Amino acid sequence: LTDVPCSGEGMFRKDDQAVEHWNLGNVEMCAARQREILQAVWPRLRPGGCLIYSTCTFNTAENEENIAWIASHLGADVLSVDTEKLLGKSFNDLGITPSLKGDLPSARFMFHRSRGEGLFMALLQKFSDHEAAASRQSKWSVKTCKMPEPAQRILQSSDDFVCVEVAGRYHAMSAEVLALYDGLAKSKVRMHQAGIALGEIKGKDFIPDAALALSLALKQDAVSLASVDKEKALSSLRREAIVLDANVPRGYAILQYEGQNLGWIKNLGNRANNLYPNEWRIRKL
Repeated sequence: LTDVPCSGEGMFRKDDQAVEHWNLGNVEMCAARQREILQAVWPRLRPGGCLIYSTCTFNTAENEENIAWIASHLGADVLSVDTEKLLGKSFNDLGITPSLKGDLPSARFMFHRSRGEGLFMALLQKFSDHEAAASRQSKWSVKTCKMPEPAQRILQSSDDFVCVEVAGRYHAMSAEVLALYDGLAKSKVRMHQAGIALGEIKGKDFIPDAALALSLALKQDAVSLASVDKEKALSSLRREAIVLDANVPRGYAILQYEGQNLGWIKNLGNRANNLYPNEWRIRKL
C-alpha cells in the first residue's frame, strides 16, 4: 500500500490553510515526487505482486496520469475490482466514482457521495519478469508518426526530420540518429534522450517540451518571445510564478533574458503558468 504525499485537495473542507497553500506548481511537484517514491519502492514488490496506490486529492495529474505512468514506465496491469461479485453492489450503489481520465480502472470516493473528504485508489499488479522485458522492449521501440502541426510550425526544416513517438512524447530525429536509436532500442539500451524532444498532446493542446525552447533547431520568429529582467529570469528558473507584461500575447511563449531562451510559459491573460521542468529548477542560489 502506498499512501503517497499529495497536494491535499481532500482537505479543503476541513482546513482553510490547505486552500491557501494550494497552487498548480505544488500539484506538479507532488505528482513528480509520487513518481520518485513509486520508482524507489517498485523493486521491493515481487513480480506478480499487487500495489494499492492512493491519494487524498482530486486532480488527474496525481491520480489517473500517475497510474498510467506506473503501467507504462514501471510495468504493471491496472486491475478492476468487481464490487458486484464481491459485495453484491455496483460502484454507483456504493457511491464510488470511476476514473475521470483515460480508460484505466480506478475508484474515487468523493465527499458528496461517500463518507470522508475525498480519496482516490487504484490496484496495480506488477508484471512478471517475462512481461516486464516485453514491456521495456515495446516501450522503447521505434514508432514513426506524423509530426504534430504545432511542432512543424516552430521547427526549422521540419521536413528534414522523422517524427518518432516514444511513451506518448514526440521527438524529431534525423535519419542517421533514427537508425542509431533503432539499433540501441532493439538492444534494450536505456536512453534518456534522443533527437529533439518536441512535446506531447494532452486533449486538444500541444504542450511544447522544455528542451525545444533551448534547441538550435527552434524557429524563433515563429514563437512569441517575452523578455524579462534578471529578477524575473531567476524566478522562472526557480519555477516560480511569473507576471508578464500586458503586451505578451496569450498562449505559449518563451521567456528570454538578454536574448537567451530560458523556457516556456503559458500566458492565460490574468496569470501565466511557468512550464520550466520541476527537476531542472534552481533550489538555492
